[in-house]
Amino acid sequence: KGGQQFLVSVYNEKEAFNNVSLQYWIEDLKGKTISLEAITISLPKKEQQFFSLLLASPSLALGRYLLKAEAIMANEKDISEAEFEIVPVEDYRTKVLEELDNGLLELIREIAFR
Repeated sequence: KGGQQFLVSVYNEKEAFNNVSLQYWIEDLKGKTISLEAITISLPKKEQQFFSLLLASPSLALGRYLLKAEAIMANEKDISEAEFEIVPVEDYRTKVLEELDNGLLELIREIAFR
């Protein structure tokens, strides 16, 4: 069974909360839920935390999707979303290599003008 893994950052500006229900899911851009999971977490006050979230899902087709998360604590609810794209591996490799080439060229220019 395949899955998508996400690293999510959470910063709580309010008082500390225990037993926070965190639901997270993938949606296509038409609003169809593809996969949904839930965990219970604690949120300390004014501290950034990172969570590695795994969503069991079939292989996603190429295209754009939304990762949505909803935290329910005490009498409050907060929701957040981020768009991501599934691209062919070849396109990803090409983009990474282009960025590396550009970075190396910039570094060479900096060294040459010292």
